[in-house]
Amino acid sequence: ENLRLVTEGILYRMRTGCPWRDLPEVFGYWNTVYKRFNRLGSKEEIDKDFQIFIKRY
Repeated sequence: ENLRLVTEGILYRMRTGCPWRDLPEVFGYWNTVYKRFNRLGSKEEIDKDFQIFIKRY
């Protein structure tokens, strides 16, 4: 799972409001992006993921 692509997929979905199943394939499998989004249920999880993202990129 590529954290950057998944994050971009989440942001794309938030910007466009498209259904999860209609995410462009460039972000990976839609269900992977959806599951990651659902795991980001708390602020702590979101902060942790973005810290990982910042360190990697």
